Amino acid sequence: MGEVELKEALQREAELQVRKAWHEAEGRVDQRRLELTEERERLGELAHGHRTKEVEALRRAALFEARNRIRIEGLRVSQSLAERLRRLAEEEVKSMAVAGGEALFRRLVRELPDLEWSVVVITPEARGWVDTYFPAAVVREDPVLLGGFVAEAGDGRIKIDNSLAGRLDRFWPQLLANVLAELETEEKHAAARADTES
Repeated sequence: MGEVELKEALQREAELQVRKAWHEAEGRVDQRRLELTEERERLGELAHGHRTKEVEALRRAALFEARNRIRIEGLRVSQSLAERLRRLAEEEVKSMAVAGGEALFRRLVRELPDLEWSVVVITPEARGWVDTYFPAAVVREDPVLLGGFVAEAGDGRIKIDNSLAGRLDRFWPQLLANVLAELETEEKHAAARADTES
């Protein structure tokens, strides 16, 4: 599965999560608005009792608290969505590694500079291929790599992470930002369509 399919899968999952989180957040915002309305009515009664300054201070405090709660809830939803998307991306990368098999491993080996690699960390699946490409290296297994390998040369002074997990780590901030931006754009378009339809 390529980058386009990974991006599309991440977008679909993210859209579902964003819609669900958005609906939950809207419910909490509506509840808070109701509470604020009740608070405003109560404050209005205080204003009639010549306590205008106290009323204004309470109104500001209530608005500040509401904005903070909305901001905190938005951050919580964003963090949860980012974690879910990361897990989905890792599953997609794992599928790509399995589907790529030895051909993917061979391609990643070709990207390396021509050095005497002394240590190679691989996924358990690569055990059958590693001796062909790194016959003199000490081989260690690490299932967290999700495909590819980490190679060391020069007594550990040179280390190249050519694993799919490493690539995902390097590109995740940019990929996540792109997916979230596209989701936000799609959400705005969906909201605009809903407004024109109603």
